[in-house]
Amino acid sequence: MPHLQLSCICFFVIMLFSYNSYAEKPDITELPGDGIGASYHYGKILKHREYFRPEVKGPTNLVSFNYEKQTDGSFFWHEYLNYPRLGISLIAGDFGDREVFGRIYGFSGNVSFCMLRRSFVDIYFTLSTGLAFIDRQYHPVDNFDNNVIGSKLNNYTAFSFSANWRLINQWRLISGVSYHHFSNGNYQKANLGINVPVVFAGLQYEFQEVQTEQSPLTETFNAFNFFVRAGFGMHEGGLPGGPKYPVYTTSLAGGYSFSPVSRLFVGVDATYDIAKREFLIMQEIESGNEAVLNSIFGSVIIGNELLLGKLGIYKSLGFYVLKSDEFTNKIFTKIGLQYYPFVDVNIPAKGFFIGTYLKSHQAVADFVEFGAGWQF
Repeated sequence: MPHLQLSCICFFVIMLFSYNSYAEKPDITELPGDGIGASYHYGKILKHREYFRPEVKGPTNLVSFNYEKQTDGSFFWHEYLNYPRLGISLIAGDFGDREVFGRIYGFSGNVSFCMLRRSFVDIYFTLSTGLAFIDRQYHPVDNFDNNVIGSKLNNYTAFSFSANWRLINQWRLISGVSYHHFSNGNYQKANLGINVPVVFAGLQYEFQEVQTEQSPLTETFNAFNFFVRAGFGMHEGGLPGGPKYPVYTTSLAGGYSFSPVSRLFVGVDATYDIAKREFLIMQEIESGNEAVLNSIFGSVIIGNELLLGKLGIYKSLGFYVLKSDEFTNKIFTKIGLQYYPFVDVNIPAKGFFIGTYLKSHQAVADFVEFGAGWQF
């Protein structure tokens, strides 16, 4: 349940930014400069399932190094999103028990949205996603207790709340809380995933202050819109080392744009799981069309997309209304990135897009989806 609650927090914070993107902004002429920094993260793995086998013996210790670029208003979405900071980060450390969980090395891209600006402190909400290498994984003989990480290469997703305190000259003290998720998207079992809430602190040096520019919209945006999307993924069925099966998805949704950079949508989503079909057939539970029909999961989705030029940050909550078995949790989350290759950066993104998404059920990844669609 903690992961679902944190996902909902993340969802509603994004919704808050969507609403604020419509509000009138104060006249900002100077912003903090680009910055480089380092921070230390301290936390402990969250045992999010009863069948989480390994014992969590010690704390998680991570260090991160980051570079941030301050947006300056040269594109219209900068001002609408209150001049977010864009960055890249490197992360390294361990989860306490190196024999079971190993060491972690990763990198991510980040976007930080400013929630509050004051003369002595700025408050940010940051979303991060990237890849992580974990050097100890499940093995039926050498590392049987590790039923949480099934491969060395994993997705890394995190979000954080931080306060950037002004010190002397261009130095800042960074402090905050964050939540980190590591998994391979169920591509290879065992894959419960590692979830770590942490507190962190560090220092950041910022370069020369940035002068803001003005880049108005070159086209008005449509308040009402809808999209269609089709996608596919792969996940491992049955026991670790078993065959990998495709998953096919389709979505249709309509909604309302609060502003040129924010869309709220409601729609339907359908998933056809080949692994479920094969299970029903092999166990002689069902066959033919019945096995196919009972491998289709239907849901109602509600979500939001934040637009950063050609890139969209997609986040949705899904509620199953058609399913062939009972999930422990009837709600899922799907978070991802959508890229609009043919849109002009000075108009709201629309038309053809491609995307990648991570679908999860209460802290456990189901599959990574790759999709394409059209935003009308």
